[in-house]
Amino acid sequence: MFASIILSDVAFRILSFAISIILFYITYLVLTKAFRFLGFSSIESIFIVIVSFLFTFPIIVFGYDISNIAIFSYNDWMVGINTGGALVPILISIYLIVKRNIPLLKTCVGILIVTTVTFFVTKPVPDQGIVSSFPYWLLPGVLACVSSIVLL
Repeated sequence: MFASIILSDVAFRILSFAISIILFYITYLVLTKAFRFLGFSSIESIFIVIVSFLFTFPIIVFGYDISNIAIFSYNDWMVGINTGGALVPILISIYLIVKRNIPLLKTCVGILIVTTVTFFVTKPVPDQGIVSSFPYWLLPGVLACVSSIVLL
Protein backbone atom coordinates (compact mmCIF):
# COMPACT_ATOMS: atom_id res chain seq x y z
CA MET A 1 0.00 0.00 0.00
CA PHE A 2 2.77 2.43 0.93
CA ALA A 3 4.60 1.64 -2.32
CA SER A 4 1.49 2.39 -4.40
CA ILE A 5 1.08 5.77 -2.68
CA ILE A 6 4.70 6.65 -3.42
CA LEU A 7 4.37 5.49 -7.04
CA SER A 8 1.16 7.47 -7.57
CA ASP A 9 2.81 10.55 -6.05
CA VAL A 10 5.84 10.14 -8.32
CA ALA A 11 3.60 9.57 -11.34
CA PHE A 12 1.61 12.69 -10.49
CA ARG A 13 4.79 14.77 -10.20
CA ILE A 14 6.14 13.44 -13.50
CA LEU A 15 2.82 14.10 -15.23
CA SER A 16 2.62 17.61 -13.78
CA PHE A 17 6.17 18.36 -14.92
CA ALA A 18 5.48 16.97 -18.41
CA ILE A 19 2.29 19.00 -18.77
CA SER A 20 4.13 22.15 -17.62
CA ILE A 21 6.88 21.59 -20.19
CA ILE A 22 4.34 20.96 -22.97
CA LEU A 23 2.34 24.10 -22.09
CA PHE A 24 5.55 26.16 -21.93
CA TYR A 25 6.61 24.83 -25.34
CA ILE A 26 3.21 25.54 -26.92
CA THR A 27 3.29 29.07 -25.49
CA TYR A 28 6.82 29.50 -26.85
CA LEU A 29 5.73 28.36 -30.34
CA VAL A 30 2.69 30.63 -30.43
CA LEU A 31 4.53 33.70 -29.16
CA THR A 32 7.60 33.30 -31.36
CA LYS A 33 5.38 32.75 -34.41
CA ALA A 34 3.37 35.89 -33.61
CA PHE A 35 6.49 37.99 -33.06
CA ARG A 36 8.17 36.59 -36.20
CA PHE A 37 5.07 37.66 -38.11
CA LEU A 38 5.68 41.19 -36.77
CA GLY A 39 9.31 41.06 -37.88
CA PHE A 40 11.11 40.04 -34.69
CA SER A 41 13.54 37.13 -34.45
CA SER A 42 12.94 34.20 -32.08
CA ILE A 43 15.51 35.50 -29.60
CA GLU A 44 14.01 39.00 -29.67
CA SER A 45 10.54 37.58 -29.09
CA ILE A 46 11.72 35.48 -26.14
CA PHE A 47 13.47 38.54 -24.68
CA ILE A 48 10.33 40.68 -25.08
CA VAL A 49 8.11 38.07 -23.41
CA ILE A 50 10.52 37.49 -20.51
CA VAL A 51 11.04 41.22 -19.88
CA SER A 52 7.29 41.91 -20.05
CA PHE A 53 6.58 39.02 -17.68
CA LEU A 54 9.31 39.87 -15.16
CA PHE A 55 8.53 43.59 -15.00
CA THR A 56 4.83 42.97 -14.41
CA PHE A 57 5.57 42.05 -10.80
CA PRO A 58 7.04 44.48 -8.24
CA ILE A 59 10.84 44.67 -8.46
CA ILE A 60 12.58 46.78 -5.83
CA VAL A 61 16.09 48.03 -6.68
CA PHE A 62 17.84 50.36 -4.22
CA GLY A 63 14.49 51.13 -2.61
CA TYR A 64 12.74 52.04 -5.88
CA ASP A 65 10.05 50.02 -7.60
CA ILE A 66 11.26 49.72 -11.20
CA SER A 67 8.23 47.75 -12.35
CA ASN A 68 5.80 50.58 -11.54
CA ILE A 69 7.21 53.97 -12.47
CA ALA A 70 5.50 57.00 -10.90
CA ILE A 71 5.00 59.77 -13.45
CA PHE A 72 3.23 62.48 -11.43
CA SER A 73 0.81 62.95 -8.56
CA TYR A 74 -2.55 64.68 -8.76
CA ASN A 75 -4.32 65.56 -5.50
CA ASP A 76 -4.26 62.22 -3.63
CA TRP A 77 -3.67 60.16 -6.77
CA MET A 78 -0.33 58.85 -7.97
CA VAL A 79 -0.25 58.39 -11.74
CA GLY A 80 2.26 55.85 -12.96
CA ILE A 81 3.03 53.30 -15.62
CA ASN A 82 3.76 49.60 -15.33
CA THR A 83 6.99 48.63 -17.08
CA GLY A 84 5.97 45.18 -18.28
CA GLY A 85 2.32 45.89 -18.99
CA ALA A 86 2.58 49.34 -20.58
CA LEU A 87 6.12 50.59 -21.23
CA VAL A 88 7.35 47.51 -23.12
CA PRO A 89 4.24 47.36 -25.37
CA ILE A 90 4.53 51.12 -26.04
CA LEU A 91 8.18 50.71 -27.07
CA ILE A 92 7.28 47.77 -29.32
CA SER A 93 4.49 49.83 -30.91
CA ILE A 94 6.83 52.77 -31.54
CA TYR A 95 9.40 50.41 -33.05
CA LEU A 96 6.82 48.88 -35.40
CA ILE A 97 5.37 52.28 -36.38
CA VAL A 98 8.83 53.54 -37.33
CA LYS A 99 9.92 50.28 -38.98
CA ARG A 100 6.81 50.02 -41.15
CA ASN A 101 6.60 53.77 -41.90
CA ILE A 102 3.02 54.07 -40.72
CA PRO A 103 1.70 57.60 -41.35
CA LEU A 104 1.45 59.80 -38.28
CA LEU A 105 -2.17 60.76 -39.01
CA LYS A 106 -3.33 57.13 -39.04
CA THR A 107 -1.38 56.46 -35.85
CA CYS A 108 -2.93 59.46 -34.08
CA VAL A 109 -6.47 58.56 -35.24
CA GLY A 110 -6.07 55.01 -33.91
CA ILE A 111 -4.69 56.26 -30.59
CA LEU A 112 -7.50 58.83 -30.29
CA ILE A 113 -10.23 56.24 -30.93
CA VAL A 114 -8.86 53.71 -28.44
CA THR A 115 -8.09 56.38 -25.82
CA THR A 116 -11.60 57.83 -26.03
CA VAL A 117 -13.30 54.46 -25.62
CA THR A 118 -10.90 53.50 -22.82
CA PHE A 119 -11.72 56.75 -20.99
CA PHE A 120 -15.43 55.95 -21.03
CA VAL A 121 -15.18 52.30 -19.93
CA THR A 122 -12.73 52.80 -17.04
CA LYS A 123 -12.90 54.43 -13.63
CA PRO A 124 -10.37 55.16 -10.88
CA VAL A 125 -10.62 52.91 -7.82
CA PRO A 126 -8.57 53.74 -4.70
CA ASP A 127 -5.76 51.26 -3.97
CA GLN A 128 -6.38 49.47 -7.29
CA GLY A 129 -5.82 52.02 -10.02
CA ILE A 130 -7.76 52.47 -13.23
CA VAL A 131 -10.16 49.54 -13.63
CA SER A 132 -12.90 48.38 -15.94
CA SER A 133 -15.56 45.76 -15.31
CA PHE A 134 -16.31 42.73 -17.46
CA PRO A 135 -17.03 42.78 -20.42
CA TYR A 136 -15.97 46.40 -20.90
CA TRP A 137 -12.29 45.68 -20.22
CA LEU A 138 -12.27 43.77 -23.53
CA LEU A 139 -13.25 46.83 -25.58
CA PRO A 140 -9.90 48.71 -25.71
CA GLY A 141 -7.95 45.67 -26.92
CA VAL A 142 -10.57 44.61 -29.44
CA LEU A 143 -10.96 48.17 -30.68
CA ALA A 144 -7.17 48.54 -31.02
CA CYS A 145 -7.10 45.41 -33.21
CA VAL A 146 -10.05 46.53 -35.33
CA SER A 147 -8.77 50.09 -35.75
CA SER A 148 -5.30 48.86 -36.77
CA ILE A 149 -6.86 46.62 -39.43
CA VAL A 150 -9.21 49.35 -40.71
CA LEU A 151 -6.66 52.19 -40.66
CA LEU A 152 -3.85 50.24 -42.28
